[in-house]
Amino acid sequence: MTRRELSPDVLASRTSDDDLDRSIEGSVAQASVMWLLHHGLEVAQDRGESLEQQIVQFSSAVFDAIGTSYPVLRNAGQERLWLIYFKGLLTANTHPHEEMASALRNIASRSGFGGLPPRSKRPGETAKPVAGRTSDVEALKQIARALGPYSSSFEI
Repeated sequence: MTRRELSPDVLASRTSDDDLDRSIEGSVAQASVMWLLHHGLEVAQDRGESLEQQIVQFSSAVFDAIGTSYPVLRNAGQERLWLIYFKGLLTANTHPHEEMASALRNIASRSGFGGLPPRSKRPGETAKPVAGRTSDVEALKQIARALGPYSSSFEI
């Protein structure tokens, strides 16, 4: 059987891990840049929308761009696209880390996937934001774990 005789599904399954890793890394960077540009416009226009609303409303533009730029990710599934988008948003660093992570947890919860579980509390601890990069690093680790085998080249 020659390469021309293979079905598109078989050819797609032979995509190398390196190509997939490069596509994921590139799509994270693309989502980050798109969000930076979008956030700059939102600040200038100040529509009064919550961060969660902005993230959800802008997601389809990012998903379309990822599918166009990285064909290997066209069939990645909605949850994986959200997780790639989430990592891009965290990478963009446009909001305090805990504010962004909280918005992403809420969106993930409403969307029905567990990419970002609620921040756990120690016994007797009240829920309050943690300053610094600790929450961001943990969120990125959770995203990388959720991406599973597709995240082998992510450095966190």
